Amino acid sequence: MWAWNPAVDERTTGSNPAVVLPNPGVIATPASITVETPQATVFAVLAVSWAAVGSSHLAGYQVEFLPASVAAWQGHGGSLGATAAAIPTAEPTGCFRVCAVARSDAVSGWRQALVPAAVAAPTATGIAGGIRLSGGLPPDAVRLQVFEASSSSFAAATKLPTEPTSLFWGRTGLSAGATSWYWLRAVSAEGNVSALVGPVTATAP
Repeated sequence: MWAWNPAVDERTTGSNPAVVLPNPGVIATPASITVETPQATVFAVLAVSWAAVGSSHLAGYQVEFLPASVAAWQGHGGSLGATAAAIPTAEPTGCFRVCAVARSDAVSGWRQALVPAAVAAPTATGIAGGIRLSGGLPPDAVRLQVFEASSSSFAAATKLPTEPTSLFWGRTGLSAGATSWYWLRAVSAEGNVSALVGPVTATAP
């Protein structure tokens, strides 16, 4: 005689068993998500990766992104089964999110890489041997990217190797009389970047 075992929840009809997965409506959310922080002023793709969900019932992942110019989340179909994806976007202000999907079609919560707020009210002031940048560092930012140019053209700007973690910050090593223009963007803990702000300009005395 057939008897139900609640610990296994396995039911057999003839020779074809039907196994009910434990907690079929639950699967864990990926523990973290990381966005490749863009280093150039212009780019076309951002890489996104996330922590694998350790479940024998995992079917794969769903990845979506939200460019600044679009009002709805955009699905990315090339990442199911992987823990990384390359997202075609030229907008560093896009949000990213990922969730896990079980074989039972259960879906986890979303893990998001949010966009940090932009630097508030940046200013540049000449100091001995350089230029000091100041402004409001967003609370959801862990560091800044600073782009510098010898004119007001952002196309001519290059990223400085130093990524300051606070403002005030001094750009030193400049010749007396040198005028520079600066653009700043904040970087979140996940690697996502804010919109650029600037330019601000000053002359080293």
